[in-house]
Amino acid sequence: MKKIQVKIIGIITIMVIILSSCSGGRMFIAAKTLEHPVSTTEGIYDQNLKLLSKDNYTVIDHFEFNLSAVSFFWTWIPISNHKDISDKLDNILKDKGGDAIVNLSIKTGTMMSGEAFLNFFSSVIPVLPGVVVAKVEGDVIKVKK
Repeated sequence: MKKIQVKIIGIITIMVIILSSCSGGRMFIAAKTLEHPVSTTEGIYDQNLKLLSKDNYTVIDHFEFNLSAVSFFWTWIPISNHKDISDKLDNILKDKGGDAIVNLSIKTGTMMSGEAFLNFFSSVIPVLPGVVVAKVEGDVIKVKK
């Protein structure tokens, strides 16, 4: 009887470990309608397509914000997973009085606050939502005249 209980516990443990790798969500991030220049590096092009280096601009602010997407049934049913950040980036530039954004980065993960706990259970019970979080950050710059 004890051998059967040990086998059942072992099988359940293996199933939980296997299913845990399927938890989380999917997210598609785009910036399709930007009104201002944005770069993932330190360089940015001016109106004449000349590459401006760090010497040609001043960083006036650093920003960051988070996005999240939810999926059910091991990411098979995505909810709100398409994110266009064009308006958000343009509004940041307008609010800060900047000319462009440099060093834009997007980092994704599921291990933020309560999402990790929720993702573990969503891998075992697929009707619970799985969550993926993306951190978007960059520098607002003002071009020197």
